Amino acid sequence: MSCQIARVVSRLGMLSALYGIFLLLGLSSAVSADKLSDSRLNEDLAAHFCSEEFKTLLLGFAAKSQSDEDMSAFQGWLDLINITQSNACIESSGKIEPLLLSLQQWQNTHNQHLALDYFPTLFNYFKPVVKISKVAVFLPQTGKFARHAHRIRQALEQQGRQLAIDLNFYDTSASDYSAYSAYQDAMQNNNQCVIGPLVKTQVNTLSQSVIISHKLPVLALNYLMPSLSSNDFLFQMSLQVELQGSALVKELFSAGYSRGILLYPKGDAYYQRLKESIEHLFYDFYGDWAVISSYKMNQMDYSDVIKKALKVNESEARNKQLSALLKKGYQFIPRRRQDVDFIVLLGNKKHLKLLYPQLAYWYASELPVYSTVRNQREFTAFDPDLNGLTLIKPPWSEDLALEFLGKSALELVLNSHCLQTLYLWERNKSIGWNLSAEKHQFFYKTIPIILKP
Repeated sequence: MSCQIARVVSRLGMLSALYGIFLLLGLSSAVSADKLSDSRLNEDLAAHFCSEEFKTLLLGFAAKSQSDEDMSAFQGWLDLINITQSNACIESSGKIEPLLLSLQQWQNTHNQHLALDYFPTLFNYFKPVVKISKVAVFLPQTGKFARHAHRIRQALEQQGRQLAIDLNFYDTSASDYSAYSAYQDAMQNNNQCVIGPLVKTQVNTLSQSVIISHKLPVLALNYLMPSLSSNDFLFQMSLQVELQGSALVKELFSAGYSRGILLYPKGDAYYQRLKESIEHLFYDFYGDWAVISSYKMNQMDYSDVIKKALKVNESEARNKQLSALLKKGYQFIPRRRQDVDFIVLLGNKKHLKLLYPQLAYWYASELPVYSTVRNQREFTAFDPDLNGLTLIKPPWSEDLALEFLGKSALELVLNSHCLQTLYLWERNKSIGWNLSAEKHQFFYKTIPIILKP
């Protein structure tokens, strides 16, 4: 073993290089969002732990401890290396329990070892799943957001009864610091994780605190920018309109589109936010907009807006000039612009039913057209006026968004074993995946069904 360590030292060099390999290995982000099941999660972690790359990394750390004459740490690294070479690793693809037991025994023997800090994912979450029975919830009972909090609480209580979860509600109305004191109380009362707070300023206050740990992780019901949230055990959920914009842009990108037209209703704050999200995200994907134009919501005829966006009016103007020069009759068919490959059309169903058929009338019937859903109840049945339109719809309806947020939060807590498995994902932990929008396309002889989340 000493010769092997010496070879590793000469090959890898200083500790910074080893740490670089550790970052590349990425145990804390090795498991993607579609791998939440216990068995698959454990198999993925076992594959990383038992790999030759990880063994080489451990040898490097052992070599560093030996050169520092830290024999206690050195022995801990050797014992961990021995596990990677044991039958527990060899059999881990079929039976995970021996490997779990070996790691627990190692942790009992080396409970102060550096590896516990270097690989928190491995030792905090690679273990048998504990039944979730007690969850703290931080919501305001009075004030500006009390009505919203009440709807979330009703959804949580209904879901909690069905799942036999003990929900402990803490009132965070007093101040931004009330969430901080509620967290301390929740920890003392042996809650397993926290849902909330709802108010963004309280989420911010809690995110700046060093008190949050893996012992009581938090799933906030609001969203901070990634740069404002650096705590590894504070997760965030959001029902932002920008999620629909992100889903639409990803759909455009995956379809290979590069240049398009964006039409949106003027004077509506919701669609203004959605338009800005789609516009800037598509630029981020190296796409381009030929036209970004608004339309008035109280119109019945949008020919002028559409003709200008498609440059049909320019084709008609050229025809007038040519007709004046030739001074004779001829057949003329207007021609739309040819430098775009899709159209994004924002608006409610009333607007879409007026705008979408007019796009086809003005020679854009072969261009794919995308839109979003603000109110799902408008799209519960097939509408021939919207045949062929691709909709990006969220799994929640606007009027039931808060109830959906509450139910989804509790389901996520249970599915991730009180947020334990979420730590395996990237540091920007906005739970957009759970609320991601879904694509649905209307076709003849098809009745679209609004799927339950």
